[in-house]
Order: sequence, then C-alpha cells, then structure tokens
Amino acid sequence: MYSETSKFKDALQMGCVLYLVDPEKGKRGFDRTTILKITRNSNFEIKIRFDWCNYSTTDWQFATLLIPETNKVFFGARFFWGIIDLQSLHIDKQESCAEFWSFTRYGNTIVVITELKAYAISVEGDTIDTVPIDPPFESEISEDIIKFESPVYGKQSLNLK
Repeated sequence: MYSETSKFKDALQMGCVLYLVDPEKGKRGFDRTTILKITRNSNFEIKIRFDWCNYSTTDWQFATLLIPETNKVFFGARFFWGIIDLQSLHIDKQESCAEFWSFTRYGNTIVVITELKAYAISVEGDTIDTVPIDPPFESEISEDIIKFESPVYGKQSLNLK
C-alpha cells in the first residue's frame, strides 16, 4: 500500500476505482489530493482518490490502516475518516469530524480518535462503542476498555469488545 498527497488537482485522472471527497467541501474547498495505491498479487492494483481540505496552513498527513484479514482499509484526513471494503470496492463508512487524529489497533478492534469523539470499530468495520471526548484528555488502556477523562465530558469508558 502506498499513498501520495499533493496540492489539489482538479483535472487529475489516474484510473481510480473509487473517488471520495471531504463532505465539508462546500464550506472549505479542497486543497489536497491523495492517491492511495494498493497492490494485490503482483498484477492487480487498486487506485483510490481522495480530495480533502487541509486549510493549507498545517502539514496534516493522510492516514491509512490496512486490515488484510478482512480486506478493509481505514482512512483519515483532517476533517473526515472512513472505511473501504477492498473486496467489493465499497465505501463502508465515511464520517465528518471536527479533526481526525489517529487509528490504533488493539487485537481485533480499531480505535479511532477524533478531536471530539473516540470510536471502537471491529476489524470487519462494525461500530462497537463510541464516547465523547474533548481535549485535553487523559486515557488509561486496559484489555477490554479505554478510560478517558476530559474537562468537558468527565469520565468516559470506551468498550473494546
């Protein structure tokens, strides 16, 4: 899997099988284009295009997490994140957020952290749990739960199973 991000290119044509856009385009406009290339076997390549907004003021990175056993790829850009099923080339989930922060895998659970919410998602792409969070927050991780504490939402527990 390989991704390349550049300044937004309106006329870019690369034979992409999927094209995703930041759902907030009307409010912000695009300024980044990311092409994600996933090679299956040695002769089959999937190309996916993402147009997204970064406000051109920070060096925000496009994030991906490939889950080979379920053929899912998680993606995240500054103001949205989602999941793509690579077998059917279908967008399973696409969510807007105040700001995307990270993906972390804990066994068969993916934890998605955004500025105002934490999600526990199975490797199949199903939502296990969601809790509100607000920075600055502290977190404590155990086998089945992540405990968050923030000034706005207080103590929250994200179930991982």
